[in-house]
Amino acid sequence: MPELPLTLQLDAGTYWLCTCGKSENFPYCNGAHKGSGFTPKQFELTAPATVEITAPGEAIVR
Repeated sequence: MPELPLTLQLDAGTYWLCTCGKSENFPYCNGAHKGSGFTPKQFELTAPATVEITAPGEAIVR
């Protein structure tokens, strides 16, 4: 997992954020949580935006 906070420029769309911290594609879920009790968090943008990932599964639109 990269050092947080992580700032990204994202297009409008639906994203599934990793909440377990094990994804090789962090901050996006890749299914590495299976069997752990964690589930991905849906995050939707209606327009392009700067997004800050502050913790696994936690995003703030800037």
